Amino acid sequence: MRKPTAIVLFAFLLGIAATCSAQSAEELKDSISAKESLHIDGVIENQKNLSLIQELEKCGNLNLKKENYENFLNSVKLLAPQTTLLILVDKTHSVGTNFDKIKYELYNGEPRLKMTPETLKAFKAMAAAARKDGIKIWPVSTHRTYTYQKGLFDRSVKRNGIEHANKYSAKPGHSQHHLGTAVDINSVENSFAYTKEAAWLAENAGKYGFSLSFPKGAEEITGYAYEAWHFRYIGTDAVEMQDKYFGGSQQKFLEFMHKCVFKK
Repeated sequence: MRKPTAIVLFAFLLGIAATCSAQSAEELKDSISAKESLHIDGVIENQKNLSLIQELEKCGNLNLKKENYENFLNSVKLLAPQTTLLILVDKTHSVGTNFDKIKYELYNGEPRLKMTPETLKAFKAMAAAARKDGIKIWPVSTHRTYTYQKGLFDRSVKRNGIEHANKYSAKPGHSQHHLGTAVDINSVENSFAYTKEAAWLAENAGKYGFSLSFPKGAEEITGYAYEAWHFRYIGTDAVEMQDKYFGGSQQKFLEFMHKCVFKK
């Protein structure tokens, strides 16, 4: 059982998330008053902040360097309101049919290619940057309904068996594509990993808030085979935190937010 002080500390964090959900990043930073300042001359000043950092560190099984304490806590506070954008969807966490009727926009007017407005804006900016580098990228699969995903999974089971399906396809309700923020880019073939487009994305996608969901060598962590084409929009601040504190692992980062910040 956690000590009462820990409960108070998490209440403090969630209170920030609730009151600042409509604020911009700059407004959120400004809302952290001077008395909550984390350090003076590199030394943590506020015991409440220090205790919160230690609680989060323990919860996420992290090993933070003390010089990173301030930036880490500021990142957590900044991302705490992003419960929908950073929702955990994987083999054990389902969104059911809750995202079947999300607010979306169409890519180039194509009814099959639906993304949330924020995702579409970021994708278009990324595609424009790629074109300047002589690279062409486009979406081939975006938002999927529960029913559509069920059809994909059932057909995969029928063709290749349940073990293969579980490795290469998500069960209905468990796909990131339900969110409208996941995009399969250019191809869904393994050969895509060896293209100049895949290399460009690996180098630049994070600058536009996109994160590779199923990296090579991370099968035991994600539960899925390597997919060089499957990116999820989580925002640039989230990508920065993912890369800095979680070794670039989207799965580990989202698990931390789910368990330690959103408390679900």
